Amino acid sequence: MNSPNTGLKNIKSHPLPLATVRRGLIPLIGLAAVFTLLVVPMGKPIEDHWGAGAWNLLHIPAFALVTVCISRLFAGDRNSLRCRVYSASLAMVAGIASEAIQSQVGRSASFQDLVFDFIGILLAVSWPHRPETWTVTRRGLWVVSILGGITLAFAPGLRQWLAEDRMRSELPEIGNFLKTDARRLWKAQGEAVTQVDPGSGALQVSLAPGVFGGVNFLPGHQDWSGYSELVINLSNPGSRLLLGVRIDDDTSAKDRVWFSDQAEVGEGVSEVRIDLQRAGEGGQKREIDLSRTRRLVLFVEKTEIPVEFSIISAVLH
Repeated sequence: MNSPNTGLKNIKSHPLPLATVRRGLIPLIGLAAVFTLLVVPMGKPIEDHWGAGAWNLLHIPAFALVTVCISRLFAGDRNSLRCRVYSASLAMVAGIASEAIQSQVGRSASFQDLVFDFIGILLAVSWPHRPETWTVTRRGLWVVSILGGITLAFAPGLRQWLAEDRMRSELPEIGNFLKTDARRLWKAQGEAVTQVDPGSGALQVSLAPGVFGGVNFLPGHQDWSGYSELVINLSNPGSRLLLGVRIDDDTSAKDRVWFSDQAEVGEGVSEVRIDLQRAGEGGQKREIDLSRTRRLVLFVEKTEIPVEFSIISAVLH
């Protein structure tokens, strides 16, 4: 009687061909590289709007690559409808997952990034694998997608630049919040929440207990050299608070030297005057170049109670 295991003696292991290994390994390396760039903390946020737009635009080629890599992992025809649908769906899931992870590692999650991801996926699945399938519809889709992505990436920078340019012509007024440009250039800082009261036109700033924050005025560059004082009209519905004031010029971010001051704000409506000619912080290495003012910060340190105040106006004198 033959042993039931006799047939197993003739079975030999056959290693996978090198080409097959490479075919699976290269897409995995591509996916790992893109995912690493998406989720690893990259340092401080990009403050320049043009630079931020260019960085966001990189989502398009990145997710085109992700989609292609996923499609190469399928054994079937990469030009088939099923492969394209699977690849696009998995790439979109990867995009959503990357944004969720970014929100947990100190990077900002953004719906706009998902739009760029979708454009990259769309470009990848519409790319013809055979020259004869490069139809007019596909060409049009590519042109519209690329132009739409570029517009979406750089439109915020363009709006910011136009607002900065118009605000230069508004000097000495820098805080009229009934104007769209002022609302665009005054932004929440730290953990503060800001909103404009449509009735009074005041910028309301709110902070929860135990948090630091305030409001940033980011004018790009404004020439304040002809002014000696910043006058801010405030409304404080609560108890007395200390309002910190910081002014940066072009190089403050590099040498960590800036103008700083502090004002006491009582309950009710009050006027705060900041002397721009003061030397600033003790031990300051140099004077701030007011002709190149690039940031004004009004902030409140951590307190045990919630803080709320409104900026009614801000004018240079």
